[in-house]
Amino acid sequence: MVGGMLELVEESAALNPKILSKSRLLILSVLDELEGEGATFRELKAALRINEGVLFTNIGVLEEMGYVGESKVKVEKKMTSYNITKEGRDELRKVDEWLKKMIEGRSHERKPK
Repeated sequence: MVGGMLELVEESAALNPKILSKSRLLILSVLDELEGEGATFRELKAALRINEGVLFTNIGVLEEMGYVGESKVKVEKKMTSYNITKEGRDELRKVDEWLKKMIEGRSHERKPK
């Protein structure tokens, strides 16, 4: 598996290291699952069960990277809705594929004793 692990290390260079945080991956995953419907800050906070500061900071980083966009919607009052962008979806797919390879590689590495 050493060769496989070295390949994974090389492939990891193509990933944006700023996306590899639990909060950011969860935000992108939820927005991706909503398929363009978007979610308000309040909805994301409730769904992800993370505090406001962590959510606000991580949405800001994702917006800076171009992975999340925002739009104004009228619910009870004017609110901001967040959506995953094409770039965010593409990066999430790359991370998904890389993690799958890593998990598969590690499970093949462990042989019954």
